[in-house]
Amino acid sequence: MIDFAQRLYIGMSDKKWIASDMPGQAVEHARRAMEFSERHPGRVIDVHYADLIRDPLETMRALYAALGDEFTAEAGHGMRSWLADNPQAKFGKHEYRLSEFGLDADELRPRFGDYLDRYNVEPEGH
Repeated sequence: MIDFAQRLYIGMSDKKWIASDMPGQAVEHARRAMEFSERHPGRVIDVHYADLIRDPLETMRALYAALGDEFTAEAGHGMRSWLADNPQAKFGKHEYRLSEFGLDADELRPRFGDYLDRYNVEPEGH
């Protein structure tokens, strides 16, 4: 996203800066989110993106239940309508590659170990 914003607003992308700065920022954002969740039990409901993509209605049904809300037929209908009108890649698709920035998933993975382990995150883009 930073690469896109730089190209859009300043006409070029500093991939070397992105590669050196963004992994640390991402680790810090993940750490802060986990810390907040620990300090405020029950205030954060975790949803796996992969589950949301694979089975959006069931994932939303589980989210509603976790929040103590009723998943009504009307809510389900609205979601099915929205999904039908907004399929994946409706506006195109961009696949992000760490290699564009000289980064490697195997080298970065240990920095995100706590996050990946706690949330059992599925690897993407393989």
